[in-house]
Amino acid sequence: VSAASARTLLPILLAAGALAVVGLSAYRFARFRRLLAAAEPAPAGLARRVDDLAESLGVWRVPPLLLVPARVPPMLWPAAAGPLLLLPRELLASLEAAELDALLAHELAHVRRRDHWVRFLEIGATALFWWYPVTWWSRRALRRAEERCCDEWVLRALPTSARAYARGILKSLEFLSESPVPLPAAASGAGPVEDLEARLKE
Repeated sequence: VSAASARTLLPILLAAGALAVVGLSAYRFARFRRLLAAAEPAPAGLARRVDDLAESLGVWRVPPLLLVPARVPPMLWPAAAGPLLLLPRELLASLEAAELDALLAHELAHVRRRDHWVRFLEIGATALFWWYPVTWWSRRALRRAEERCCDEWVLRALPTSARAYARGILKSLEFLSESPVPLPAAASGAGPVEDLEARLKE
């Protein structure tokens, strides 16, 4: 391949890779949003619990909590009107009160840190630098750092919750071990199973 041909092909290749990253992210986003059509608002008592936890974490604009009939982890989801807290209905039934509080506090910590906005910056950076291996490493490292920061927020806000939080993470891990729904890149508060295992050990 001549130098002139390489100069012509390189921009095309870079643009094709960027479009592939954005297109795949958009497809997964749209597919997951269709799943949310079956979500239901949380009962009033559970919503009040979220409000109380949000106040303890300094979150003044509390996202609505929706119960989802799918195998997804507790997570923060970006929406046009503002972020949403998602909790799988089936997992909720197995959680004790202290375990639920700790898991909800973790997702509210993501809200407090504005991690849902970071997701879009992350997708943009990946689209621009998809060809650079450090981009993918950095993306994974960023997610891990966010999860551990939110874990620390939980233990500061609920200092006696360490055991309950560990049990809640373990139940989430067990819940996701069977046919979990693939998550789009825009989701915050979720991670690979091996990351949940590492957090549980910590």
